[in-house]
Amino acid sequence: MNDIYHWYLASINNHSQENVTPDLKLNLIHPCTEKHIKKYSPQGLRMVTETPEIYRDHVRPYIVKQREAGRLDWVFNILEGRKEQKDIIYRDPGQDGTTDEAFLLAPDLNWDRETLTSMHLLGLVQRRDIWSLRDLRKEHVVWLKHI
Repeated sequence: MNDIYHWYLASINNHSQENVTPDLKLNLIHPCTEKHIKKYSPQGLRMVTETPEIYRDHVRPYIVKQREAGRLDWVFNILEGRKEQKDIIYRDPGQDGTTDEAFLLAPDLNWDRETLTSMHLLGLVQRRDIWSLRDLRKEHVVWLKHI
């Protein structure tokens, strides 16, 4: 998604037929950063039980830091209509006339956009006060059911 992410469908065998189902989906990230390489390299497994204190002291500050560094700009570019508008599958402007209930669905990079059984969608909400599941409260239940 966005400027540096591209995907292609490919076949392992040299098919001369035009309507052959591809064998592979290739994701290309260019330019690629050290962070991308680390993300897509094999990782050690570590289990953490996140407590409210861990979220407050470690996770939330990390999210704030990433947001301030522009790491979430790709999300805002989609939400604000600057990028990938042709890819949006569904956009709900919200029921109350504000963006508090607005959301959209777009294809995730993991989906080849053809195979329905492997469909992956990304749901993005317009609200800027919901940063993680930890921010959800009882009063959000009706909104979540609508989504």
